[in-house]
Amino acid sequence: MNRVLISLGSNTHAEAHIPRALESLHSALAIERETAAIQTEPVDFPYPSGLFTNLLILAYTPMSQADLINLLHNIEQEAGRDRKHPELVTLDVDLIQWNDEVLKPRDMLRPYFQT
Repeated sequence: MNRVLISLGSNTHAEAHIPRALESLHSALAIERETAAIQTEPVDFPYPSGLFTNLLILAYTPMSQADLINLLHNIEQEAGRDRKHPELVTLDVDLIQWNDEVLKPRDMLRPYFQT
């Protein structure tokens, strides 16, 4: 089993998108821990935006890294993520850590990692 750390974020209708994404993740992964959702100011985001809602999930999966990333992208698409309109983040689901390998070290400096 692979141990994974996943972040979820939204600045557009988070109250609808994040619970649906969590349902999908709970059905696909063995969730060990889930942080409470918190609202944060945008970080390194070049567009006018309100607050982001963010949370983290620690989980286990037998999937390959590529298959998991594909699943995360599908969950984003189901939430209506449109990369042609990057200012509207309906849902951003990122694989931050794969086993002992940190894939997105800069993300680990963000406020929702400090909770």
